[in-house]
Amino acid sequence: MHMDLMNQSYKYHPLDRTKREIRLVRIKGFVEVTAFIRDPIASDLLERDDVFRAMIEKDFPIQCSIEHASLDDKPPYIALSYTWGDPTNKKPIRVTNKDGTVTTLQVTQNLYAALRHIRPDLLPNMEDDALLWIDAICINQTDEYERSWQVQQMLYIYRNALNLLVFLGSRTDGSAEFMDEMDASFNKYTTWVRGHQNVDIHHWDLNKEVNNLLGLASFVHQPYWRRVWIQQEIYAKPFVNEWLQWGQKIINLTKVYVFMVGLKNLYTTLRRQELQSLVSSSLTAADLRPVMESHEYEMVLQTIYRTHDSDEAHDSLTLVNLLGIIHVVGYGLQASDPRDHIFGVLNMAADVESLGLVPDYTQSCEKVFIEAATALIKKGEIVILGWANAFGSGPPSIESTVSKLPSWVPDWRLPISSSIGAFTQFFTTVQIEYRAGRQRSLCTARFVDSKKESDVPTMSSYGVEIDTVLSLSKVLTRERSQSSNSSTDESQSSLEKSDQITGSPRGDHLLRSQPQGHWFEELENLISLDETTQESPRDLRDTVWRVPVGDIELTAEGEYKRASHAFKNGYLLLHDRFMQPDTTKCLTNEEKLLTSRFWEIMDAQSLERRYFITKKGYIGLGPEALAPGDLAVVFLALNTPLILRPVEEGHCRIVGEAYVNDMMDGQAFEGDYKLREFLID
Repeated sequence: MHMDLMNQSYKYHPLDRTKREIRLVRIKGFVEVTAFIRDPIASDLLERDDVFRAMIEKDFPIQCSIEHASLDDKPPYIALSYTWGDPTNKKPIRVTNKDGTVTTLQVTQNLYAALRHIRPDLLPNMEDDALLWIDAICINQTDEYERSWQVQQMLYIYRNALNLLVFLGSRTDGSAEFMDEMDASFNKYTTWVRGHQNVDIHHWDLNKEVNNLLGLASFVHQPYWRRVWIQQEIYAKPFVNEWLQWGQKIINLTKVYVFMVGLKNLYTTLRRQELQSLVSSSLTAADLRPVMESHEYEMVLQTIYRTHDSDEAHDSLTLVNLLGIIHVVGYGLQASDPRDHIFGVLNMAADVESLGLVPDYTQSCEKVFIEAATALIKKGEIVILGWANAFGSGPPSIESTVSKLPSWVPDWRLPISSSIGAFTQFFTTVQIEYRAGRQRSLCTARFVDSKKESDVPTMSSYGVEIDTVLSLSKVLTRERSQSSNSSTDESQSSLEKSDQITGSPRGDHLLRSQPQGHWFEELENLISLDETTQESPRDLRDTVWRVPVGDIELTAEGEYKRASHAFKNGYLLLHDRFMQPDTTKCLTNEEKLLTSRFWEIMDAQSLERRYFITKKGYIGLGPEALAPGDLAVVFLALNTPLILRPVEEGHCRIVGEAYVNDMMDGQAFEGDYKLREFLID
């Protein structure tokens, strides 16, 4: 009878919402399976040999039972955090029902691998037959009503678990050795992480750090770190109760945190010493740079650090803070269901109740995005207007639906550029204060009935039109010009290139081939255009240096602030070496550091944007989608100007935010300014 039911799918029984019920999974056969695969030879074969793995899966099929429990009763369980993976690639597991019958449940290949690998007995106070909470199994994914209210409880589900187990994935080359090194490095890096920055590294075996790079690169490139849900899952518990498993190796997340932060400190120290010519060692910053400056490393580091922070720090984060950190500052996390770009962080927001938003999977993706943006704007959070990406690009499947969204609603499925003036500074987000809108207390955004067929409202807000865009540069990229004959490695980071540029005369022959070299030429062309077309051209020569860095300075102490006049020398030194490549002057150590800092900010602010000039001669930095005829506008209560594109009947669409020289500190509202209403579709 049991075998007859093996071809039948498991049938979910309703949960009692009044009792705050959840489902829990008990995996059968952990004792037999883990006892067998703990043998090193068997474990290695399981990872590497498809035939052996197929034999194990046949002899030891994954079997489980599913039971209901109330969160109010505080049942002991492990919460599993993992990557869903391809939803179409599934394998069956066996579910034993209360009456003894056995049915099947389809799970993704990634979850199947996790169930095959995880070792509950290695976690504190856990046995082999421990209960687990696994979202794909414990929530009926076909019931949108249940899915919605269960997601509302997910923060509490993870918070009430005895342990959180992160399954990073199956073993890769070097992963076991890398996990062992993170474990062994705990004591070495701990004092550094606790704030002792001046650590003597001369007695370290730095060659060993180089050997860690292969494992580190693989570690930070694991798909797990790109999940939106990771923010809530890891944040819910103290690190002492959080564990990470990669292949057969398990380590406490505190040790991962110490290793990642310690390695970042090591890199910073090496780079500082090399720039100042203080040390020469077998390990150089160049060895670490490809990984340490990668987008992936920074994303993992930021995630682990934020979740390691105090509950007080997290409890003060609003929804706009969370969306800004996760999606805008630079990481663009992913979700298998695009609605989870909002729902995945909603329960963490301190203002979730006042916003009146709840997860609701009966709504379309577009409706979820529109309701979230509407609630934020009504609250006065018009900073999201600067995140507009209506003219962005993405996969065709997404672009076909973008037109359904008004331009004042960020489409979280598409890339969102980092905000102008936003940086990550050793694990925290730094937003430089502009004051273009000046009168911050006067948020005038409201919604008016649309006269179009769509039921989406038009947003109305008041601002001052600065001017119309006249001309613009090419998109500022790191791609080399076709005229470049350099064989320099194109994968070099911006800082490595700045080292070459600012080092010695031997590097001067590389200047014209450097990717960012044409950025100076683009600025020069715009200034020349203004000087030849304006009857009374603006004096741009003295202030143009502020544009490529957005008027931001990186100080020698590593702090970001509005640029001082002294920072101009960094621009002049780089400008001369690009525009006058015949120079033979060697830079002093102080000049090297200054130009390196200017280069770093210029790369962060200008990349994938355009320089532009307006009809009145205002020069600025705008979004990639910028076009002649667009309007530069400063809105009340908004820190940065916006670029608007006129459409029809006096309406506009948002193109993106901009930096406009001489307009970032309220100058638009000085003198005889004209405040007007803008209708934004």
